[in-house]
This record gives sequence, C-alpha cells and structure tokens, in this order.
Amino acid sequence: MNLTCDYDPEDGRIYQVKWYKDYREFYSYAPGRPGRTFHISGVKVNEPLSGAKHVILDSVDLATEGQYVCEVTVDGSFDTVIGTGNVTVVEVPQSGPEITGEYRSSMEEGDHVRINCTSYRSRPAATLTWYINGARSDNSSLTRYRETSEPSGLRTATLGLDFRLRQAHFSLSGQVVLKCTAEIESVSYQSEDVHISSLTLPQRMSPGAGGGSVVRAPLLLTTVNALLCILRLPGG
Repeated sequence: MNLTCDYDPEDGRIYQVKWYKDYREFYSYAPGRPGRTFHISGVKVNEPLSGAKHVILDSVDLATEGQYVCEVTVDGSFDTVIGTGNVTVVEVPQSGPEITGEYRSSMEEGDHVRINCTSYRSRPAATLTWYINGARSDNSSLTRYRETSEPSGLRTATLGLDFRLRQAHFSLSGQVVLKCTAEIESVSYQSEDVHISSLTLPQRMSPGAGGGSVVRAPLLLTTVNALLCILRLPGG
C-alpha cells in the first residue's frame, strides 16, 4: 500500500519527514540519511521503496486500519506542516448476496412474497438494497434485521422484502424481477436476482434465469488525505 505525502518546500530544504499511525511514529526520513522505522502492529514499512514523499507498506491486514499523519519540517526555519488521512481496510465477501424465503418461480396476483437477502462475512457490513422491476423498493415493504458479527470483525447483513403481488407488478411478458444489491464502501458491488412468472398472464418470452454479477472497483486512493485499502484474506 502506497501512502503519499505531497508537499512543496518552495525555496526551502526539507529537514525531515515523520509518519505516524494513531499518534505513534513508525517512519522518519531525512535527506542524506537512511530512513528509520519503528515497530507498530499492522505497519510493515518497505524501507528500500520508501522515501521523501511516500511510504510503502507491505503485508496489509486489518490492524493496518487507522489514522495516518505525515509531518514535514523545513530546514532553517523549522516550520512544520502536517497532513492527515484515514486508512480503511475493507474485506469483501467471497460470494454475492443470497436470496432465500417464500417465493416460487410461478405465482399470481394476491400471492405473498416474503424473502430475505443476505450478504455474508465482510468488513464493514454490506449495504443492501431491494429493487422490484428495476425500481427501488419503498420502506414499507422492507424488513430490517440486526447485523451479526464474528470475533474476527467480519459482519453479516440481511434485508427482508415482504409484499403481495399485484397485477401492476407483472410486466407485459408476465414476469416480476426482484433484485438485491450489496455494496461496500463503493469498492465492491454485487447483486442477485430472482424472476417470478405469472400463473395466469400469457407468457410471450421465457423467464430469464436468475444470476449474480460482481464488479469490484480498483484501488485508486493513494494520497494521505483519502486512503482506502481492499483486503482479501485467504480462507475468508
């Protein structure tokens, strides 16, 4: 992970640059001298690749999360400026959300749909959203459950959808599409959907098979002012 401290000494000369995590110093740089590192849990500095304006951290894990500060001191005047930023470590789920509950592939007007969408074992918990035929479901149809957590810090989120089918729900093809999305910090987006066909309306096209899609945004934030790390631990 690359931590960047961008500064311009103008006509001055840098005396030293110090880095802190949660108020504890872990690295210092001074021109003409080797960098110095100090042991902190979750912070492993790659000294050969670190320097005046950036620090490279190896072996990122959940303990790497925290507030980071770079402190720049100018030679001569010893004026000092600081920059701060938070590093958030995100562990994405190993699979997309799961839809379970009371529904059938073929139903009719008046039938009750009562289903849950669950996104397992992520950090932080996923934000879940239900859509009916592409339109976001209103709150009156939602059942919100308390998140569950594990000692490791991984969390599981569940959001329920509870409503009765109306004729207006069915498209011209006699289908209703229910979709659940799971999003984490804007770096992970996953979805799952189910298709319900009408028992009475004529079918003009075959129902599409339900399926999930996964899009993971790349890690782009590298400055000390906004830092985000995506973590995928082996074995979940």
